[in-house]
Amino acid sequence: MRVHAALLWETGGESHQDDVLISDEHANGSGSRVVILDGEGHCRASSPSELPPGSVLVVPRETSIMDLHDVQQAGYSARRPADEEFEKRWAAAKATSREAAIEMANAELAEIIDRLEDELRRKHPDFFDADGQLRTEYVNGKLLERTGGKRTLTREDVIKLTERPSDPPGTAHGGDAS
Repeated sequence: MRVHAALLWETGGESHQDDVLISDEHANGSGSRVVILDGEGHCRASSPSELPPGSVLVVPRETSIMDLHDVQQAGYSARRPADEEFEKRWAAAKATSREAAIEMANAELAEIIDRLEDELRRKHPDFFDADGQLRTEYVNGKLLERTGGKRTLTREDVIKLTERPSDPPGTAHGGDAS
């Protein structure tokens, strides 16, 4: 993971902001840990306690939920910025009609699906054929292989399927079944 972010904090009544890079570090094939790098690539913090008290990492809106979750699981206070323009459009759509709200929700869902499909293409190019179409039978076979042949999954099965080897048991990562 390499995510650019803004580090925000306040000291002495004065607000501060630094551009930083959030990175997961893999030392000698061991599990990863989340570190914060300064603009020159030097380690600014290797744990939340090394950041100013009350500081918050604000990641770009397009940051994957999995990456945001990893940063939060490492103990850092992190969030995506509020999209005020979207919230205004959403309120207006809801006030206009149920159909307008449904149309807006469907458009947002389509955008999320596109973003997740792009991420899947980057992480698993073998899931797609030369024409860019999902190789459904191949993917289904991979899923059956990963689930031990199960065709119906319990909540616990999904959590186990999305765990990474370095995670504590029961830690799921949305959408990352690599």
